Amino acid sequence: MECLSDFDDATFDLVTCSYGLMLADDPNLALYEIHRVLKPGGTLIATVWENLTVERAADTLLRAACDGNPILPERILDPVSLAGPRHLEGLIEKAGMNMIGVDQGEYPFELSGTGDTDDAFKFIAMPIHPNLVDLVESGQYPHAMEKAKSAFDSVVSKEE
Repeated sequence: MECLSDFDDATFDLVTCSYGLMLADDPNLALYEIHRVLKPGGTLIATVWENLTVERAADTLLRAACDGNPILPERILDPVSLAGPRHLEGLIEKAGMNMIGVDQGEYPFELSGTGDTDDAFKFIAMPIHPNLVDLVESGQYPHAMEKAKSAFDSVVSKEE
């Protein structure tokens, strides 16, 4: 996303980015590139997570994967990295774009009673999945994935 070199300057009237900016290695560069490829007066529509309640659940799973160690590894992926008052807006303005409006909303997630705990686990574990893979592959916690899944199953069974 940081490199849109395949596109000429002022190519697009509209650029959309749905939950992608917080995954960019360099959100500033990504926004500069978006600004570059937008036509004058063009529009960027971007969505980011502001408050993701599953983050607390992901920390519980990561702690279980690390055998209860209270010191968790630094997150490789942070889906709420652009949260905070005017953080994203500041980055957009720094990239040379004008803010027109901000809309906030919530999306409720129902995880119990779906019958498919594997998909629910993948969703909850998404922010920590790179960490779990790293823990397994490094040999530090070879059963990290299974322990996280077991902790998830335990939490879901308590909710039902």
